[in-house]
Amino acid sequence: SFDNGSFGAGISHTLDQAIGVNLEGALTPAWSHRLSLGTAREDIDTPAFASAYRSTREQLGWTNDFTLSDAQHLIAGLDFNHDRGQSIDSSGFGAPYAASRNNSGVFGGWRATQGAVDGEVSARYDHNSSFGNALSGSGAFGYRISDALRFIASYGTAFRAPTLNELHSPGYGGYFAGNPGLDAERSRTAELGLDWTVDAANRLGARAFSTRVHDLIDFSGGSKFQAINIAHAAIDGVELTHVWQAAAWTWTNALTAQNPRNDDTGAQLLRRPKQKFSSLLETALSEAVSVGAELAWSGKRYDIGGKTLDSYTLVNLRASYAINSSWHLGLRVENVFDKDYALVQGYNTPGRSAYVTVSFEPHF
Repeated sequence: SFDNGSFGAGISHTLDQAIGVNLEGALTPAWSHRLSLGTAREDIDTPAFASAYRSTREQLGWTNDFTLSDAQHLIAGLDFNHDRGQSIDSSGFGAPYAASRNNSGVFGGWRATQGAVDGEVSARYDHNSSFGNALSGSGAFGYRISDALRFIASYGTAFRAPTLNELHSPGYGGYFAGNPGLDAERSRTAELGLDWTVDAANRLGARAFSTRVHDLIDFSGGSKFQAINIAHAAIDGVELTHVWQAAAWTWTNALTAQNPRNDDTGAQLLRRPKQKFSSLLETALSEAVSVGAELAWSGKRYDIGGKTLDSYTLVNLRASYAINSSWHLGLRVENVFDKDYALVQGYNTPGRSAYVTVSFEPHF
């Protein structure tokens, strides 16, 4: 059995940095584009296990939107990611690693509206230097039954390569280590739904979804919970939404009930709740200032060693101020009431935390 007192990562020091530049505009009346360049960095130091992890990602993307007619649009683009990861472990429990890889992709999509019917199809082709080629795609259909009621249906497939950390990390004293033998995840999702405009202020939505995942990546292998592939996983559920809008106020609510499970054993997937709820109230105090308050609730989850992670409720606050058309200032306070909760057994979560952001978007 897993003794909750025998493992703890102590205090970890984390540094997250992200820098991005976007250039967008209209090249012709029917052709607009967006060119993006970015870099992200994450450093994690855990002195209790004499371990450190460094990762960086450089990204380049180009997206094009072509207006074929008032009712038809075509989207096409490409992107490229270069990932680098390095771990330093002087505890003797695992071998440090340094690795890198590339992922390039091309994608396209078409969306159209004709009377009460609308639809879209998309496809994406990826080449990953470690996991080869992958083709994914999606399709969606909508039909307006009446002015107040709309039906939607969609189906899509997805591909996710393991991160460098999931592949190579020595973990923390050998716990939660990576696995170089991991395969990439492949999934498919189907969804049916209804949207109902009740009146000028209220909208209701209902969705039923079903996801099947082949080779789901999960840290649940062996006695030290190494990263493994779960051959067949499934998530079936429903989501109910409510949106209220009046004057400068918007109130958004979402309730999800789902059954995330290992489809071979029937066991609930680790760290995934069967129920969750969120409520967000936002308002604009002026043209430059907006504020919001969020309540987020998650039901209980199961974790390694048969442990139960209790349900929790968090309250978060946010505010933004537009200094001018280019400069924006943001303030975010998370876990306002300093609740003690866990997302992963043996790992602490942040208490009351405050974040200040400054963004600059030049206009030419």
